[in-house]
Amino acid sequence: EPVQFPAGAAPACRPPVVRSMFRRGLARCAPVAIVAGQARRWVACDEKGRETNPTSPSRRGIRVAYSVRQSHGRGVWYPEAPTIFTGALDDPAEFQKRVIVFSGNTNRALAEATCECLGIPLGCAEISTYDDGEIKIQVERVRRKQVYVISPVCRGDGIGVNDSLMELLLLVSTLNRASAAEVTAIIPYYGYGISDHKEKSGVPIAASDVAHMLTAMGVARVVAVDLHGPQISGFFPPRVPVEVLSSGPLGAFYFSTKDLSRPVVVSPDEDSVVRAKEFHSAMRKHAGQQCGMAMIVRQRGREGDMELVGSVDGADCIIVDEIVASGERICEVAAFLKKRGAKRVFGFATHCLIRGQQNSSQAVSKAVPLLGPLHSGSRRESVHTDLLTGNCDLEELVVTDSAPLSAEAARIPLLKQITLAPLLAEVIKRLQCHGTLLDLFELNPGQNTWSKSPELGLRKKDKT
Repeated sequence: EPVQFPAGAAPACRPPVVRSMFRRGLARCAPVAIVAGQARRWVACDEKGRETNPTSPSRRGIRVAYSVRQSHGRGVWYPEAPTIFTGALDDPAEFQKRVIVFSGNTNRALAEATCECLGIPLGCAEISTYDDGEIKIQVERVRRKQVYVISPVCRGDGIGVNDSLMELLLLVSTLNRASAAEVTAIIPYYGYGISDHKEKSGVPIAASDVAHMLTAMGVARVVAVDLHGPQISGFFPPRVPVEVLSSGPLGAFYFSTKDLSRPVVVSPDEDSVVRAKEFHSAMRKHAGQQCGMAMIVRQRGREGDMELVGSVDGADCIIVDEIVASGERICEVAAFLKKRGAKRVFGFATHCLIRGQQNSSQAVSKAVPLLGPLHSGSRRESVHTDLLTGNCDLEELVVTDSAPLSAEAARIPLLKQITLAPLLAEVIKRLQCHGTLLDLFELNPGQNTWSKSPELGLRKKDKT
């Protein structure tokens, strides 16, 4: 439920992230609606973001992860702070002496929000183009610093996927040549990840080629979110560790705040079963209630012929997928579940790649007949009509901000975006403090709070 507060409210009653925006005048213009988590309340915080009321249920401080950010006029939902983000830095000035975060032009808003959670400014990197279209980069001093680059490999506003990839490669190379101690690439969306195996002769394994290029540029570590295939992490050499994050627990926490009747997690095909099972486990932990699971089996060679494994009669279904490129498939699955007796149907996808134009590969296939059979299975990227007009059987489509939201996607009335910024901020903190990411989403036994030990990841029973 939205929580309204007037623009002239006292900044001390807001979380630190919102207070910083208030000081900069970003929240002064009009009333702002923030979607809260389970607490649905504001608390008083000190200058470091700690809660001043010791009798609060959180008991360990507010650990703020709220913020207000606009994406084409659309608010972004931030998960409740105690779930993932363990709090602002105790000494941001000291942290800033050793760590610096940069961003490309593809999804700068996500990098800025991550730095807001950490309480540090985003690194100064001037990324522009020459008159002939070549990329020009100039960064600030990074000698002997730990550098994190947040940049997805996808299309953005006026940026193609190839330009996005070149920005990331040249930025990593520039930072290494500037004597950075280590460069960690945080890639919310790993471009070319769909081409992760060789289906037939004469096709590339583009995901492996991207990994080789990043390795050649000198990246020390890679952090990705929901890779298309688990084998992509094996394309990097042993000296380049790969951390794969999951957005499923974020989505599960969001849906656990809703009043669902007999929730059932649905996998839209056989390839998404593992992702749906992880979402199902997180839903049971968050919601504290029984949650069912179902799967759609598609008959190969017979288009539109689907079979349901499991029961959805009278249930609220959540379709869990990785990518929404056009919305056609998720609308088709939603209509199928409605026919099978589903009460309400929701959708959750990590990456929203909806654009208003057709894939360029289809245009090439029309011009070059030889390429027609190779690209006959290319996914369409035009917005599905029912999704755009709101006539789809979906109640709500929830996506993350791993990729920037296009203007066409912002026109979809049932689309809602949640942010990865608190998750990425917590990952940077743990990596910098030599913590572990194994229990990033693990719950303490018998409690609805996340484990937070001073060792940033080692629970008491694991210390031995």
